[in-house]
Amino acid sequence: MKTFLTKMIITTLFLLSCTVLPTSALNAEDNWQALDGFTPLPSKMTRFGEGYVVMPYVNREQSLTAAVFFAASCDIAGCELERRAGYAITNADGSDVKLYIDPRDRALIALVHRFSQSALNHN
Repeated sequence: MKTFLTKMIITTLFLLSCTVLPTSALNAEDNWQALDGFTPLPSKMTRFGEGYVVMPYVNREQSLTAAVFFAASCDIAGCELERRAGYAITNADGSDVKLYIDPRDRALIALVHRFSQSALNHN
């Protein structure tokens, strides 16, 4: 699962680095409706940089998987989720990807960009 999540993040990050994330004309809450019907898998949560974690979500009915990014405060005891910061949703083949990162969350956008650049350089 961790390998799949890593591949999904790399694909998402590459797509993000190739596009500009415009501010949406939609209400910010509308962007999060894409996760309706998904179930989180908190035991699979992984740290992503200093201030973020990524948690897989699944929608078994539609055979979809999502990597949901959260701003978080982490210490030795664990992480406390502060707010949702973005997500990437993909089908089982990984061919249909929907990406959203809150455009106000510049720190995550920069982190994703750096991660995608380093991942591409290692492949």
